[in-house]
Amino acid sequence: PEYKGEWVHPLIDNPDYFDDDEIYAFEDFGAVGIDIWQVKSGTIFDNILIGDSVEEADAAAEAIAEMQKVEKAKFDEAKEKAAEEAAAAAADDDDDEDEDDVVEDDHGLPSPDGGYYDDADDDGSR
Repeated sequence: PEYKGEWVHPLIDNPDYFDDDEIYAFEDFGAVGIDIWQVKSGTIFDNILIGDSVEEADAAAEAIAEMQKVEKAKFDEAKEKAAEEAAAAAADDDDDEDEDDVVEDDHGLPSPDGGYYDDADDDGSR
């Protein structure tokens, strides 16, 4: 039969078609949409440049790299400060460690060994 084998689509003329060498050129894009599938969360895309000048792109890349160095230095400084504060808070928590170990039962009464009372036992034993 005629339907067996590779299918070859028929070529149909499109009277509305014309070749446009500057189809990409707009005065203002307004926004850029990027559809990226990724596994790692927290990825941020920033500093997107659309242009047709290699020199302009190189200059922008250098400016962005300098800005990123400053941002990274500030981020590292803030991270170090947060780590110091966490270490200080952990040192303060060690002082009252035994106070936090008391567990309360359903009636709000702590068991002597820091555990919980079994509701099935009326005498408070475990």
